[in-house]
Amino acid sequence: MAASAETDKIRIYQADWVLPIVSGPIQDGAVAVAGENIRAVGTRTAISAEFPDAEIINFHHTILLPGFVNCHCHLEYAVFRGLLDNRSFGNWILDLIDLKRKIGYEDFVASSELGAAECTASGITTLGEAMSSGASFDAIRKAGLRSRVYQEVLGIDDHQLAETLARLSARLDRLVEQAGRLIEVGIFPHATYTVSPKLYSAVGEMAKEREMKVSTHLAESGTESKYIKSGTGVLALDLREKVGWDQASHEPFGVTPVKFLQQWNVYNRDFMAVHCVRVNPDDVAILAKNDVAIAHCPKSNAKLGCGIAPLPAFFQAGIRVGIGTDSAASSNIMDMFG
Repeated sequence: MAASAETDKIRIYQADWVLPIVSGPIQDGAVAVAGENIRAVGTRTAISAEFPDAEIINFHHTILLPGFVNCHCHLEYAVFRGLLDNRSFGNWILDLIDLKRKIGYEDFVASSELGAAECTASGITTLGEAMSSGASFDAIRKAGLRSRVYQEVLGIDDHQLAETLARLSARLDRLVEQAGRLIEVGIFPHATYTVSPKLYSAVGEMAKEREMKVSTHLAESGTESKYIKSGTGVLALDLREKVGWDQASHEPFGVTPVKFLQQWNVYNRDFMAVHCVRVNPDDVAILAKNDVAIAHCPKSNAKLGCGIAPLPAFFQAGIRVGIGTDSAASSNIMDMFG
């Protein structure tokens, strides 16, 4: 009787094809689910025979597969779709800052809910969310998405380093307390042009102490590479003036963004670099040696004219690579099929 009662709770999803990913495709496949747990995967004949009293839902001419993992996104920017087209990377950054200043927290909440709904509708079930204002946190919980929410941190002026770290620590404490079982909290030092070396190092230490993952935008554009190598360009001048960092000192480092970060001991298996478009063979070797993962965002890279990431080199080096939509502000869509 107990076995029969358990069988009554099982629901079988059938489709012309089931793609388990970890094994080959199954024609006329089925998946047996009990509550939130997958009980069995196989042919519809075998699964129906194993659970004869289960409810059956047949999707017919479809392909059934696990939910997508969107490794990098910014749900808060969903409402900026189409507002930042036809811009170079540097000008895109400057105009994004202006747009963010024009809306309030409640607008970011609505934007996050829109982004979460679009992700869910396209089959995304897990996110790597780079969160700025905090608005996307509740949207993710409301949508029932599994997520690693990376709290963004920025800071160039090391005179404010202690205050920056204190604010970050307090925010992380609140997020961990509210996270629940589907959300993991991480840290997102924004990029090499918005985070000082000392802040990167401090974030790395904080992440180790808290056993958290770290992610950052890295080697995304030629504009970023120019800033790190020669200390010039839009990011060195216009960006710093716009956000009030024009008085903070900056010296060129003469290296690539990947080599720049290597100096501050942030790379490890728990570090995910987003983009990695402007990398050379030495950079790839550094990332592979430190077991750094990469979030590849092809739509964003294309829209902003950043280039094409060398995926074959990543794979040959044994680097873990996932796909990200990035934000609708830089890709216009948060759909893995778009």
